[in-house]
Amino acid sequence: MARALQRMVSWSTVIVVATLSCGDRKPSGTSTDSAKPEPRCTQGSARDDKRTHEALLQLGSQEEGHRLLASLGRTPRVCYGDVREGLLQTDGVLVLQRDRPLAANAARLGHLLHHLVRGLPLDETTLRASTLTCSELVRDADLGERAAYNLEGDLRRGFGLSPLPFEDLSGEYRQRCQALREARTSRPTM
Repeated sequence: MARALQRMVSWSTVIVVATLSCGDRKPSGTSTDSAKPEPRCTQGSARDDKRTHEALLQLGSQEEGHRLLASLGRTPRVCYGDVREGLLQTDGVLVLQRDRPLAANAARLGHLLHHLVRGLPLDETTLRASTLTCSELVRDADLGERAAYNLEGDLRRGFGLSPLPFEDLSGEYRQRCQALREARTSRPTM
């Protein structure tokens, strides 16, 4: 119990420092024209800093969650909306279910942060540049998704929740890989 409290206190300090040093305000005198745009919530989703703070504290109370947050090294941008399970936008914004309870969202946050830290299971940029076959890429993507799923299951058990059933996405990964490979190799007709 003391160890969990210590992790919560240390992660709480990181959240406060990150919030103070990385707020939404731009430093005075900076041009927004040349700056990279701020990651944003998609239409239909919105930030809820209090709720995110609570989810991060709960995630950081578990050893696996604490390690994951430490490896990220910053406070993630989280939005809440009407999404099925939660998603990671291409700009790094995490979108969690608006109506999901705190503990379940904290566990899903761990799953999504796993992908943010270790890479998406089937990242399009990597896929396009890779010389691996689709079978090899799908195998690697499946391993990445299973690792994130197992982390989420461990977190859910730690929060007193039952793990969710595993959703096998390998068929979708295979179709996506083949479609991108065909698009890469096809030449426009004249």
